[in-house]
This record gives sequence, structure tokens and C-alpha cells, in this order.
Amino acid sequence: VLYRIPYGRIIAVSQSTNDALMRRWGVPAGRVHVVPNGIELPLEPADGSAPSRDIDLIYAGRFVPTKNIGDLIDVVVRLHATGLVSRVVLVGEGPLWDEMVEKVRAAGLVDVIEFTGRKGNTEVLDLLRRGKVFFHASSREGFPVVMVEAMACGLPVVAYRIPGVVDVIDDGVTGLLVTERDTAAHAAACRRMLEDPAARERLAKAGREMVVESLTLGTMTDRVERVYA
Repeated sequence: VLYRIPYGRIIAVSQSTNDALMRRWGVPAGRVHVVPNGIELPLEPADGSAPSRDIDLIYAGRFVPTKNIGDLIDVVVRLHATGLVSRVVLVGEGPLWDEMVEKVRAAGLVDVIEFTGRKGNTEVLDLLRRGKVFFHASSREGFPVVMVEAMACGLPVVAYRIPGVVDVIDDGVTGLLVTERDTAAHAAACRRMLEDPAARERLAKAGREMVVESLTLGTMTDRVERVYA
């Protein structure tokens, strides 16, 4: 009912959302304008020093069913067996917290996977700067702002190929995308990033450049103003 109200314009945060509005809800194409969310770029260290990348894999987000935190833990199980990961950080909180903590305990990874709980934005950015790879396993996204923040902090992203994510991650350019719920493929993609620092740096550099060029608060504001104009 809401989408059928005759607004002059509707702003969608991604092309995937735009397509869903037209396909599922019959919103005329001329009424929808795509304006991706923008972020405030994290400040570079004042002394120009490079961050210490001492976190192999990092995730930040809610602990809810659609985020598939259990898949991320399964990925770590696969990678830990190869000796590739020694420190993984999961940032956030939610109704699945206790279940995920127990899953880590059962997998014998208490000394590998750290749960930080909820953190403020500055703290999250500080942790992202210390990561090597941002891994994500969500099955549903409108626009994954945290991925953009990770890219701005110099991390390549490994995630499922789903609507919303494909609007942010250019597969093979700013990150790696795999089939949804395929934890073996997800682990293989993470392994590729961890084993190849040059490739990791190349994707990270491309990701930050893309954010700087098109996903800042300034570019978002300009696009919204054009819609109103």
C-alpha cells in the first residue's frame, strides 16, 4: 500500500532495491531514483603510518538470522585447519549472540574468534583498519554500509553474491563474491586473499578509490539535491 501512494519521487539506496520496487511492487520506473548511501571517510592516521594488520578476518554487524554468522564461523573452521588464521574478530550483538558463542566453543575456536560486543563507530573503524579481509555472509541487504566502511579502511571484501552486495562489490576488483550459503567457496575466497598479499592490496586499493569517488556523504547529498531539483 505504501509504495502505491503517488509520491512524486522515490529514492532507492541501490539498483537492486530499485529493481525490486518495479518488479515486486509495480512502482513506475520514472518515479524511482537510485542514490546509494554515503559515508564519512575515516581519517587517515595523523603521522601517515600504516595500520598494523593483525586481524586476519573481521566482521561487523548484527547477530540476526539473515546475517548467517554461523556461516562465518564455519569458514573460520575450514581456514583454521590450514593454519591460515590465528585471529578473527566478530563485532556486534543481537539475539543469536549466545548461540554463536556456543558454536565457537564447540568448534574449539575460543582462542581464535573474539566477540567484541557492540562498539561505537570510531571503535569499529579502528578495528577495521587492523583487518586483512572483511568477510560477510548475509542473505539480505538493502545497502551494506559496513562493507563501504571496510573498503574505506583498506579491506577487500568476501561476501555472498546477493542483491545489495552486488551494488557495492565489483567481483574480482574490490572484493570476491561467492554463491550464497556456499561456505566452502567462501573459505576458498578468503584463503585466496590471505595467501596473496599483492592481490589483497590491489583489491583494497581499488575499493577505497571507489568509495572516495562515489560513496561519500558529499556525493550522496549532491544526488539527493538533484532529485529534489
